[in-house]
Amino acid sequence: MPVEYIAGVQLLLYGLGWVVAALLVREQRRVLAHWAAYGLAHAASVLLSTHALSAGVFPPAPALACSILGFCCIVRGVDVFASGRAQLDRLTFGVLVLGIGTVVVAEYAMTDPAAALAVRRLGYEGSVAAVLLGSAPSLWRRLRQDYGRLTTAIGLTAGIVYGLLALAAMAMQLTMGAQQIAQVREASHVPNVLGSLVVSAIFNFGYLFLLMSRLIVQLRHSSAHDHLTGCLNRRAMEARLAQAWAQHARSGAGVAVALIDIDQFKRINDSLGHAVGDQALVFAARALAAHTRAGDIVGRWGGEEFLVLMPGSDRASALAAGERLRGTLEAESAAALGFTLTASVGVAVAEAGQGPATASALVASADRAMYRAKQGGRNRVELGAPLLAPTGGGPAGDQVAGDLPAAAQGAGVASGLPFSTT
Repeated sequence: MPVEYIAGVQLLLYGLGWVVAALLVREQRRVLAHWAAYGLAHAASVLLSTHALSAGVFPPAPALACSILGFCCIVRGVDVFASGRAQLDRLTFGVLVLGIGTVVVAEYAMTDPAAALAVRRLGYEGSVAAVLLGSAPSLWRRLRQDYGRLTTAIGLTAGIVYGLLALAAMAMQLTMGAQQIAQVREASHVPNVLGSLVVSAIFNFGYLFLLMSRLIVQLRHSSAHDHLTGCLNRRAMEARLAQAWAQHARSGAGVAVALIDIDQFKRINDSLGHAVGDQALVFAARALAAHTRAGDIVGRWGGEEFLVLMPGSDRASALAAGERLRGTLEAESAAALGFTLTASVGVAVAEAGQGPATASALVASADRAMYRAKQGGRNRVELGAPLLAPTGGGPAGDQVAGDLPAAAQGAGVASGLPFSTT
């Protein structure tokens, strides 16, 4: 069996593998369909070229057209992968039309065989170099932002190297005579086919690595984020809290938390429906994230509760933040939801040389303060003054609302539903 058939079967298997992947991974189907088209087009190119390559002559126009189509599919697939939509269509479709048009016209319309061969070679190699190297800067920049340099290099290096080889082949066409080119092609026939096998494997495994990297990133994101609101979930918040607490323990920089509970959320669900309740949670998550400092972290603690982690905060700044967040929910909810959303906020602070022995005790203090805010009429902020070490006997040591500045106590709401329709 000629070695060209082996290369063709290998590429065919790659293409069929991407077809199966496209059927199984719906989220990436557009990308995988492009890569499947690449494998199938290149398999067709090699199989159509078998006789010509065995004879040591340049492949026919149909084989070259399939190869150009395959490279354009590669680039467009990575283009869609990088941004969710194609941004390089002018390049890919321009190369596709111009490259295929050039090789077809050269073979079927030119009467001088030597000139036709030269045009086919330059048209094919120029198309490959243009689409692979022309797309590289944009793809590199976009992929590096999400996946880093190493992953990007693994995914794109094969295409860049192949494009440079195409440029080198063009230079050979322009500087060497036809007889010299024929001798070079004959001497490098088998090495070229074996090199094609290796490069094809690098191409496909590189794109498989890109796909696996994306799936891993998505898995990590989904494991750390709440599926409804998009903010961090409780497990992720506990990890961030542990990091902030370790930093506080090392440097004494201080750390504060605000536990925010939507008032009478069950009534919103019961009277307006769970869909509206979900909208309220999404609004609350976005509003809280929009009105915190750059270093603060917002997460969904559970149900209708959100935890805001504020590293480096002291008592005054944490209280001001709690009041600002409470006021934001009340002030902006009517326009966003059609009713006023209020929240009870419990704030706990561990300053330098002060605070509980553990991070969980800090959150527990905020939780007790939040319940006092509920009992005090809702829609208000309470400050918990945590003990230096865990003790029994309930919330002893917590500061009551009467000790707070008036601005930090918030505004009470009338009995009944904590919102008014607009």
